[in-house]
Amino acid sequence: MTVDFFLVTYPCDYDWLPYLWRSIERFATGWRRVVMVLEEQDALPDDIPSYVTVRRCRNYRGTLLPGYYGQCIEGLRAHEYTDADVVWFLESDTVFVRPIDVASDPQWPAVRPNLLYRSWDAAGPAQVWRESTRQAVGFDPLAETMCCHPFVYPRALLEDCWPGEACLRLVFRQTGGLSQFNVLGAWAMVKHPDMFRLVDVTKGYPPSCMRQFWSHARPTDDAVRAELTRLGLA
Repeated sequence: MTVDFFLVTYPCDYDWLPYLWRSIERFATGWRRVVMVLEEQDALPDDIPSYVTVRRCRNYRGTLLPGYYGQCIEGLRAHEYTDADVVWFLESDTVFVRPIDVASDPQWPAVRPNLLYRSWDAAGPAQVWRESTRQAVGFDPLAETMCCHPFVYPRALLEDCWPGEACLRLVFRQTGGLSQFNVLGAWAMVKHPDMFRLVDVTKGYPPSCMRQFWSHARPTDDAVRAELTRLGLA
């Protein structure tokens, strides 16, 4: 079984990447490579590690599908960028926070990975994703599934989800936002629940092996810098 990390990034978030690389090098084993997707017009980040494979996608900025939507679309198409058995999603402002073999960790396994969910009644503001996810997958999603990192999906699930007629219709005719992890989670819960360990987060879940800082902050912010220092990444 092979596990690839998958990342879509943009120049405005390049300053996060050194900390992501350091966290992978310090904490993560059991993976093959990082597949990093950049829009076709963007310059390369500095100091790309040798284990990173750079791929290019179309330019979304200045179109009807800018920024965040483009990232979601390329995430749904991750199976077209890698032949790994399992795709482990990263974002520029995420880091690993403890040692982990991503292929065999008992809390966050790559074989039958955790699929975290919560009922829509418990989803709070995330209820906003219910209708657009319904449009994407063609049925009412059972639960909200963009709970927290890590998001880990078998490539076969991605390959099965993307050709769905409703999914293609949504990504090219935006009507209500897009949440790639709600689309994938909804598809997984209904079409392939046997591929996952379903975990209701309202009843508890394993401590995450990752931390997301959110890109509206910066790695130079005092609180962020202190946490990166604590983790040995600054």
